[in-house]
Amino acid sequence: MVDRRPDLLTGFEGVARTALIPLAARAGARRHADLGFADPMAEAVAARLADHGLGPDFARLAADRAMERGCILRAAWFDRMMAEFLHRHPAAVVINLGAGLDTAFHRLRGLCPDWQGHWWDVDRPVMVALHRRLIPAARRHHLMARDIGQPGWWDDIPDAPALCFAASGLLMYLDPEAVAGLFADAAALEQASGGPMRLVFDYLSPAAVAFGGLNPSIAAIMGSWASPFHWSLSDPAEVLALVPGGRIVAHADLSAGMGGFAALAGAAHRLWHRGAALHGCVVVDIAGNGRDRR
Repeated sequence: MVDRRPDLLTGFEGVARTALIPLAARAGARRHADLGFADPMAEAVAARLADHGLGPDFARLAADRAMERGCILRAAWFDRMMAEFLHRHPAAVVINLGAGLDTAFHRLRGLCPDWQGHWWDVDRPVMVALHRRLIPAARRHHLMARDIGQPGWWDDIPDAPALCFAASGLLMYLDPEAVAGLFADAAALEQASGGPMRLVFDYLSPAAVAFGGLNPSIAAIMGSWASPFHWSLSDPAEVLALVPGGRIVAHADLSAGMGGFAALAGAAHRLWHRGAALHGCVVVDIAGNGRDRR
């Protein structure tokens, strides 16, 4: 039953509303049959939000075909990289940072039937409250209302034999100091557990950060042509300075599959910047000290 209380969307504004972009893309994924991706839970959540007056927002976002494809490609890539880790470490804990209205838990639960770990979606209180009211609760799925910029935000997460951190569409909105702090937090958790850890995240190039406000979806949601982004990578290897002991095990360039002008811009950026991605995804693994308890 749809919650029709008028305060459902209270506080859902500014950067928080950018959570609509990946949600709308996943909800509309069936329009891109060549990508072979579908997210029934995202479709249900989008329908509920449309009932609360966000239908025009979803219509505007659907018109940005390149952004829609980019978000779908990112979700599918994250699913593959996380599923590979969870198959090898079936007791792993997943920590999904800046989760917003993400429905990845529901997809991964189907992709990894042998996985028996716990999943933590972490975001600001307003987003966690909205998530709780729109997405059904599930066993082993936890919501944590925290400001990830504050020390000790992860204190309530229990020790785990293996850790998988996900940060989809998050880090580019943060200041470089905050990103460095999050990687330091992840390293502290890995050292405490002693088990293997995987970091799965996406990033923008400096050019994409500088001109991010020109993206039609971002401008439509933010109501401004100013870029909301702050953190970038010129080369994925730069992140290793923030992750002692880490190694890059996978990397993808999202712009290559977005089509149209986005694909052309991505190709031009790679040519001009020696193969660097305009919008890329990275997996960093830390081996741990062998204590992968199951």
